[in-house]
Amino acid sequence: MPQSDRHLLTRAPLHQQPKTDARPDSKSAILKAAAIEFAERGFDGVRIEHVAARSGFNKSLVYKHFGNREGLFQAVLDEQFSGRAAILSGIPDELGDVLVHWDKANRADPTFGKLIIREALDALGSEPVRAAERTAYYQKQVAMIRSEQEAGNLPKDLDTNYLFLALLAIVTLPAMLPQIAELATGSDLGSKDGQQGWHQFLRAYAQSMSSASTTGE
Repeated sequence: MPQSDRHLLTRAPLHQQPKTDARPDSKSAILKAAAIEFAERGFDGVRIEHVAARSGFNKSLVYKHFGNREGLFQAVLDEQFSGRAAILSGIPDELGDVLVHWDKANRADPTFGKLIIREALDALGSEPVRAAERTAYYQKQVAMIRSEQEAGNLPKDLDTNYLFLALLAIVTLPAMLPQIAELATGSDLGSKDGQQGWHQFLRAYAQSMSSASTTGE
C-alpha cells in the first residue's frame, strides 16, 4: 500500500476532528451585552432583539438561556454581584488601601455603576432584585468595618452601618458621577494626575480616621 494511502487510513474521521470555533460562549456574551443594554436603556427600554444583536447571537438563544427579560435581568445582576464578590475576596488590610482598591474597581467596571443607578431610577419604591443576597453582600462589608472599630482603627462612637454607607459614598461618587466630581474639585479624577491626587487623599483620610479613633480613647 502506498505511504499516502496508509496515512489516510490512520486519520481520524472528519466528525472527530477538533473544532476551531472562535466565537465567545453564548451565555457569557449575552450577559455582557445585556448588562450594557440595561445600563443604557433601563429595564423598560431593553428589547431582547437589542441584546441579541449586541451579543452576536439570535433571540431564540437568549430566550433559551434566560426565559424572558425578567430572568435575563436577574441573571445580569447575579453575574455583576459575583464579580463584586470576587473583588471583595481580594480586599487589602489597611483602610486607605481598601478605599483605593474600591475606587479602582469602580472605575474599571463603569457598567456596574450605571446598572445600579438605572435600577434605582426604574424601580423606585420597589424591593431590589435579589434583595436577600445583596443584603448579605453589603452586611459582610459592614462586619469588616465593625471589626476595624473593635480593633481601634476606626471611631467606635460612629454607627457602623452609617459609617459603611459614608465610606461607600466616598469610593463610588467620583466614579459613578465624574461630572459632579470635576465640577466640585476642578480636576478630572479619572486622569492620571487626578487619580494620584485622589488616592493620596483617600489614604490620608483613612489615616485621619484611625488617628481620631486613637485620640478619642
